[in-house]
Amino acid sequence: MNFPRLSRPPGTGKTATLLRFIRAALAALPGSGSGSGSAASSGYGPLLATAASNVAVDNLVSGLRILDPGLDVVRVGQPAKVSPELRGVSLEVRRAGGVGVERWKHCLHCSHL
Repeated sequence: MNFPRLSRPPGTGKTATLLRFIRAALAALPGSGSGSGSAASSGYGPLLATAASNVAVDNLVSGLRILDPGLDVVRVGQPAKVSPELRGVSLEVRRAGGVGVERWKHCLHCSHL
């Protein structure tokens, strides 16, 4: 399976482009109702978005939270590398608090994450 790769210098709009793509992908999901794009309202997911660096992942997560505050976003990665303002949505914090773990428990056993 081939996946598109978006690789450009800093400040060229990669995050904004990915956020628009994710919004369109969520809106296109069957059962999204009004087409609001909210995965929470569509009942579909999870959708996996990745980036080449921790800073890029943090930017993407921050953008997704702004894009749709009701979106269930989980930040996966080394806890020490997650920015302080996003620690509340990290998998480790959610796992420790039992918040939303059922939906993401399959990630807890993946050594490659």
